[in-house]
Amino acid sequence: MSALDVTLCMIVKDEELHLERCLRSVCALVSEIIIGDTGSQDRTVDIAQKYGATLVRVPWEDDFAKARNAVLELATCSWILVLDADEEAVHWCPHEVEGLIGDPKAYGYFLQLESMVGTGTSEQEYVTDAVCRLFRNDPRIRFRGTLHEEAAESVAAISGGPIPFVTLRIRHYGYRSQEIERKQKNQRNLALIERALAEKPDDLQLRYALGTECFQAERYTEAAEQLVPLLAEVPADRGFVSDMYLKAAYALYRSGQTDAMRSVTEQGLALYPDFTDLLEVHSLMLMGAGENQPAYEALLSALRAGDVSAKYSSFSGSGTYRTHVSAGQLCERLLRFDDALEHYLQAIEFRPDYMPAWHVAVPLCLLHCQLQRMAAVVARLPEGSLTSEHAALLLPALSNARALAEVPTLLSSLARMRPAPDLRLPFALLHWSGGEHSEAIRLWQSFSRQYLPGYTRAISYLWAASWELNDLDAADYWFNALEQTGSPLGAIHRYLRTVTCLMGSDDKAVDRSSRHVVGGSLGEEQADERGLGEEAISLAAQLTIQLGAWHVLDRLWNGAVDVDGGECAESGIVRLNIRWTRLPPSLWCGLISAPASFRERWCHGFRSRGVQSNEDEAAEALLYSSLAAEGGAGERWLKEALLRHQRNPAVRAGLAYAWRHEARRFIPQLGAGSLEPLLLVRASRLF
Repeated sequence: MSALDVTLCMIVKDEELHLERCLRSVCALVSEIIIGDTGSQDRTVDIAQKYGATLVRVPWEDDFAKARNAVLELATCSWILVLDADEEAVHWCPHEVEGLIGDPKAYGYFLQLESMVGTGTSEQEYVTDAVCRLFRNDPRIRFRGTLHEEAAESVAAISGGPIPFVTLRIRHYGYRSQEIERKQKNQRNLALIERALAEKPDDLQLRYALGTECFQAERYTEAAEQLVPLLAEVPADRGFVSDMYLKAAYALYRSGQTDAMRSVTEQGLALYPDFTDLLEVHSLMLMGAGENQPAYEALLSALRAGDVSAKYSSFSGSGTYRTHVSAGQLCERLLRFDDALEHYLQAIEFRPDYMPAWHVAVPLCLLHCQLQRMAAVVARLPEGSLTSEHAALLLPALSNARALAEVPTLLSSLARMRPAPDLRLPFALLHWSGGEHSEAIRLWQSFSRQYLPGYTRAISYLWAASWELNDLDAADYWFNALEQTGSPLGAIHRYLRTVTCLMGSDDKAVDRSSRHVVGGSLGEEQADERGLGEEAISLAAQLTIQLGAWHVLDRLWNGAVDVDGGECAESGIVRLNIRWTRLPPSLWCGLISAPASFRERWCHGFRSRGVQSNEDEAAEALLYSSLAAEGGAGERWLKEALLRHQRNPAVRAGLAYAWRHEARRFIPQLGAGSLEPLLLVRASRLF
């Protein structure tokens, strides 16, 4: 198809990083390219000439509208398209554009602008806006505004009616963090606005622009001071009013003015009841006030409205996948775990690459014993949806929970990835858990002879397996290999060596530097000093739980401790203070699968520490209650530990279930209830 009767008009300065991407996206569509250069010192001019652009020098007078209009004067085609260098047209269909410019009644169109935000290294998130960038070449159509200039007002004045919205998308990269910093946009924009306001102090558009700049710079108190008074002054039919309500409400929230925020959100929602972003901010305010059910209902209203990005300036996923994640998190606070999981899974189905949904869904599926539901969702995803990022999340979580064998369809889905992940490590775990120790060791050793991405992990498994098999010479051998990789397991190995020696299981020399003072648990600072901090303990816990190496975990957890929880006075060593609720929730699932005798020992060890009153201890007490309930211990002291934290709703629910569990001994017909205890451990950390 030949080029269309459209001139591309741009103004640029030092845009060598972006200009080629922009021109490449539309060069086959337009008949003419005119670029006004305001003083480039890099390769911008060379890139423009490569695409046959007409270049003109435009003096920069701190006025974007004036510079743009100087370029519009030179256009010769019937229609004009305006883009910035840090933008690109996204998959425009020439036939669609031809139809639009062929409409004799049309003077211009609103296109959808997607401004990418963040660093560009995580999920592709963006903010949408409607911009009038495709319009007739008419001398009456010109840009207005020193900053955040727009042509919509003049287009609307000529057409005598509303400007149509179309589906053509422009992707904008200028709001990436590195771009804002590189161009010092905030400082530049504030200087321009302040100069313009000195001449027109009552200009509503300029005052809104000032509030917006303060908002984007996270100066929320100043943003609120600028935006809130405007709400009473700007006519409701101005295109930026809905965005003004949103920014004002959020600025009030971030500056701690919650009463004023409630008033602003309620006024805004009376005008824009389907504005999903404002409904989300309203929900945030309600949740902060402890009104969780009304907050959830606000999110349900947003989900019913759906994607409104064609109507409002909106953050990606508002009304769809992102709102589903927020609704799920609120459901967890309401202890409605089935509803929470349903929201998370809907978010995943809507946008499979949205990793925040996976990060909340995977542990909840494990704790809620609902892996089959996730496997069913994954099976419905389009081919190619899963990536290495999904594999890096799913495989360790399933391994920690000792659940690899429960979802063969999920492993099959991962195996079909392109490129396919190396599944030798999880398959080795399956062999190990099935009692095929030799085959598991063979697979791990296949890594140990190659410096592959899984090398350190394979060596770690061989080290842990040697401890489980009580082959201390092999454990020493693999420990020496680990030392070369910088693994944090070195201190763990020395600690286990010391415990083993002091318990009389080994006659080799004891590393006296790793012996500790008798009389309690090792404190966090002491543990960190000896290399026995959270990172080392977490890794050791993952390895031992994945392998079911309960004897090794018991030595790590309790040190030299007798069955009744007392210290062996002659041992000269104390227990490590493992805070399980600081470790991945998937490990809690694996922990529950330990034999009852070990779980009872661990609960006794927790009791011997003494019951604390801090919030961390509430979650820990719930976790140990889960272990005790599963092991049949049901001791009164665990309920006493929970009673210290009964202001926490999850703890109150945990107490109710503990008493219900005990009552079923005497009333067998009493139902067991529907909450898995570990769900309450997770929920307790939300309050």
